Order: sequence, then structure tokens, then C-alpha cells
Amino acid sequence: MPRAAAAGAAGELALSVLAAPGPPQLTILGHLKFVDKLDLSATCTSLRQASLAWFPEVYVTLRPDQTDVASLAAWLERHQAYLHLELFIPDVDFKHAAFEAQWNDSLMALPSSLIISLAAHSFYGPLAAVSTLTALTRLELKPTADEDSDWNGEEDDDVPISISAHHLRPLTRLRQLSLADRDISSNAEELLSLPALARLQALKLRNCTPTQPPRALLALTQLTALDLSCNRISALASLATLQRLRRLDLSYCSLTAMPPQVSALTALTHLDLNSNDEIDGGWQHLACLGQLCSLNLGSLPAVPRQLSMLTQLQDLDLGFCSCTAVPEQLLALTALTRLKLSHNSRLDGGWQHLLPLTQLRDLDLRGCDITTVLQQLSALPVLTRLDLSKSWWLSGGLQHLQGLTQLQELDLSDCSLTAVPEQVSALTALTRLNLYANSRLDGSWQHLLPLTQLRDLDLAVCGLKSVPEQLSVLTALTRLDMHGNSELNGGWQHLLPLQCLRTLDLCELLVQQVPPALVARLRL
Repeated sequence: MPRAAAAGAAGELALSVLAAPGPPQLTILGHLKFVDKLDLSATCTSLRQASLAWFPEVYVTLRPDQTDVASLAAWLERHQAYLHLELFIPDVDFKHAAFEAQWNDSLMALPSSLIISLAAHSFYGPLAAVSTLTALTRLELKPTADEDSDWNGEEDDDVPISISAHHLRPLTRLRQLSLADRDISSNAEELLSLPALARLQALKLRNCTPTQPPRALLALTQLTALDLSCNRISALASLATLQRLRRLDLSYCSLTAMPPQVSALTALTHLDLNSNDEIDGGWQHLACLGQLCSLNLGSLPAVPRQLSMLTQLQDLDLGFCSCTAVPEQLLALTALTRLKLSHNSRLDGGWQHLLPLTQLRDLDLRGCDITTVLQQLSALPVLTRLDLSKSWWLSGGLQHLQGLTQLQELDLSDCSLTAVPEQVSALTALTRLNLYANSRLDGSWQHLLPLTQLRDLDLAVCGLKSVPEQLSVLTALTRLDMHGNSELNGGWQHLLPLQCLRTLDLCELLVQQVPPALVARLRL
């Protein structure tokens, strides 16, 4: 009883400190991750009213007939919380004018002074009510809610209607604007000349059909991020004035040479040239980009020799570059922490060029068809993530994995493995292991036993007949994927000791087999 009383008193003390706004609360919250704050405020009912101080900005997705707009408006007014709003509009209804009117009514019902961010995914073009949201600092208008996908370089006959200047004219606080996948070729100059946009810091014009950046860009000197991807660009003269630009995306732009104007953008830290597979020259213009730390050269026909000049690079993407050997230029890039060589299916040599990369933490060799784990990998002392997936003929050199004692994430999916490699047992720092699509995986589960820090394990499509007993020891697991194992039958009791497990992915037909005690604490 005294112990229970002491625990109760400690709980009351903790609640009094956490619930009351002030320095003690701020000190404690300052040491919590965002997800931990969410978990705490959701779990402890006594803290729910106090949690507004932790989340002065809220994120809401409005869905048709699923959101009580009036209650949301009242809550915002009462707490004076700022709102990041996403309007989700199903494609099936996009032709109905009544549906557009419903969303306009919803926007008008919310306190416009508290809406600071809006993402509207709709085929309509911008909703009329957007022009009333004068507190907006971020606006994203996009036809669908899908994530950006790789553009195939073909013209799109379904690019939606243009946006009118009157929608944007009142939005004087805008700092981030995305008009992706909208045809602005007829009025780009008018739009970007609006006084309301003079202080833009980020602009996205992905697949907006201009053949060259609008001259009005010259005046947007506050820009630090510009996305012109998926436009067939023939000239870039207007970029040279954007001296504050730090991020530039020119992927899928059908460039035939490295634009000379890029050399004037000496503040650039991130440059994306992915899938400009006709670039042939102009690489000398990279020499002025001394601050560049991230460069995407994916799908280039050849790796430029001038790459070795960029000695500050930390992140380099050379995926789909038809490399037959690891490029010699990497010898000079000793600051690299992330290197992507994925889908260079004829990569067979030059591995010694990795040896100077002692800061490398993330190496992606997915789809490179390597047949053996290279000895040079064991010389990368701080490597924490390694992707060897789709190495269908991987059969040797696994002993070189043992030296990667700092490795936290290992992807061996789709590698035609028939057993868990013995060498994995030495990787005790692993928190994520992906064995997906090794469809004949059958045995050697004991090699998982030392992986006590493992949180995420993917055993989907592995031909499992039952849940391996050895999983019961992996008590740190929070996510386990076993979908696609249609013959899985039994062994569920081995999951009961996994008190931290929250997500279990299974075929729908197998969910009914899971013990109720496990289902109660899981997301299935």
C-alpha cells in the first residue's frame, strides 16, 4: 500500500509539472521528440487540455462528409491554434460542381486568420475561397494527392486548367507556393509579377509547361528553393539573379548541356539533375558550386570527370547511370555520407574507389546484381545503412558483413536467400532488417537471436509456414511485416512476448488467427 501511495503521489507531481505552462514544462518538452509528445498527450487523458501548449499548430485533413467543420472552427477559435489544412478530394467526384461548392463552404466556415498552410488536391484548379485565406504562408495546389512520381518525359494532355492571378493577389504572407502540374504557360509572367509573391522563399513549378523560366523570376530574389522539374526547358537566363538559391530541381527537363547560369548560383547546396539523359557537356560550370552538398545525377549516360571538384559533397546519387565500375572520381569525395549507386546492373569493379569514403553512412547498391559482398565494404567504419536488395545471385562474401558493427539498417530483400545468413548475428546494432521476397527462406532463424535492438523486421513473401519461435526474443520489435505468406499457419504464441509490437502486417485471411490478446494492442 505505501508503494502504491508513493506511485500515486509521484504521478500527481508529474502531472502538476507537465500540465502547467511555464519553464519546467518547456524544459521537459524540449527533450521530447515530436512522436513522444503525441504519444504522451494521447495516452494521458489528464494532459489533453494542457497539450495545446505543446502543439500550437495542428494538422488536419478534411474529407467529404467525414469532418465536422463547425466543431473544428469552434475549437480553433477557442484555442487560437494555427491550422495546417489539407483538402482531400476523391478523383471520383472531381467533375461535380456541387462538390467544389462544398469545399468552398468548408473553407469559408473556418477562421481564415488561423489557416497558415493549405494543400488542396483537386482537378478543379484553385477553390474560390483560397483568395480569402490571407494568413497563408504556404499554398500547394495539385491535381491529385499522390506523391510525386517519376515523369516519363511525355507530354501530358490532361494538365489541368491554369490558375488565375486573382486567387493569389490577396495572399501577401505567402512564403511557399506550389503550382505543380498546372498549365501556367499563358499567364506565368502575370502570376509571378504579383506584389503578393515578392517575398516567396520556395516555389514549385513542376510540370507547368514553360519552355524557359518566366522573366518574372528575376524579381523573386528571396527564393531559396526552386523546382522547375518536368518542364522541357531550353533556356535558363533568368536564374542567374537568384543569388540566395540553395535548392534547385532541374530533373526531367530535357537538358542537353549543363546550363552556364548555374555557375552563378554559388549558394547552392542541393542540385537535382536526375533523368536529363541527353546532357553532353557544360560540366565545367559545376566548379563554382563550392557549397554543394547534395547532387543527383541519376540516369546520366556517363559520370562527368569534373565531379571530383565537388569535395564538399555529402549526398550523391548515381543511380541508373550505366556504370560498369565504381567511378574513380569518388576518390576525392571524402566528405560523402550517402552514396546511391542503385540499378547499375553491370557494376563490376572499381570497388577500391570506396576506400577513402570513411565518413560514408548510407550506401545503396540495390539492383546492382552483385554476386558477392565486397571486402571493401568492411573498410567503411561508420556505415549505418546498407541496401543490397535485388542482388539475385548474391552467394558469397557474406563474411565481410561482420565488420560492419555500426550497421543499423540492412536490406537483403529479393536476394534469393534460402536461410538467414549466419553473419547477420554479428550485427547487433541493427534496428531494421529487410528480408522481403526471399520466397524460399526456411531456417537459420537462430541467427536473429542476438539482434536485441531490432525494431522493424520484414519477412513478407518469404514462404513462411509458421511464425518462427526465435521471434519471441526480439522484444524491441515495434513493426513486423509477414504479409504474402499465404501458408502461414500457427506459431502466433511466439509474438505474445513482444510487448512493444504495434504494427503487424498480414494477409487479410490470416488476421482471424491472431490471438485476441495480441490484436488488442496492434494495428493490423
